[in-house]
Amino acid sequence: MKNLTALIALLAVFTLAICFILIGSISEEIKVALHINNSQVGSLASALFLTSLAVQLFIGVMVDKLGHRVLAIAGFFVTSGAIFLLAFAGSFSMAMAACALLGVGAMCVNTVGNTLIPIVLFGGKDPARASNFGNGFVGLAFVLTPLVLGYLMQNAHVSYSAALSSIAVVVFLFGLLALAPRYPEVSPSRNMSRVSMAASSASFSPWDCWGRPWSRSSLAISVLAPVCSAAWYSRVSWRHCCWFCLCSCNANAKSPHENRNQRRTRRRAIHGARP
Repeated sequence: MKNLTALIALLAVFTLAICFILIGSISEEIKVALHINNSQVGSLASALFLTSLAVQLFIGVMVDKLGHRVLAIAGFFVTSGAIFLLAFAGSFSMAMAACALLGVGAMCVNTVGNTLIPIVLFGGKDPARASNFGNGFVGLAFVLTPLVLGYLMQNAHVSYSAALSSIAVVVFLFGLLALAPRYPEVSPSRNMSRVSMAASSASFSPWDCWGRPWSRSSLAISVLAPVCSAAWYSRVSWRHCCWFCLCSCNANAKSPHENRNQRRTRRRAIHGARP
């Protein structure tokens, strides 16, 4: 069961790479199938990556709450369904919806794979080695996906829809395989001692991050990047988009004196929590 769990983790990052390389692998064929141009192919890729950007903000919380099993199965099946939808899309709008769905599946398998690999590979003793091993499977998918699709459509003369469907079937089989193994339980105390947990809970709240300018700016940029890209496609002036981002990043900014007072309060809470 442990070996099967490790295999599922590796197949998860393998599927992530399939999602990211898929549009580029079929760029010429999808233009012919949907009668679109290069700009619209770029829009399909943007739909994939912008959806991934938005979904990654909360998918980690879902893994912590629901566990790896649910998100692994959902990620494989959603990815498979998205590829099937892309294979039989009859219009550009349907292809855009398929790419957005592909971004959801990609982030599910990404989070599952990247959090499982350091735990289940090599007994959890060599996390850096395990992560690099997982990166090898990402590179393998980047190489194999275009080669397989190119061979099927050009050498074997398989149709565009049938070639994509074969990839979807493979990912679907990954999802069925993900039903079998046992997954490690997600526990907040896995890598944290009771003392550090007590000090952390007494001195720090997750909402304290919002008081830090770098956290506020990072979250604002992550949320507003899709807004700016959508505005670009709608031909809205970039000047207004940049002004909106800067105002959001600097909104409710606190003075250095207030930040200094927060640090003093946190140090007092830490010292007060010690026996």
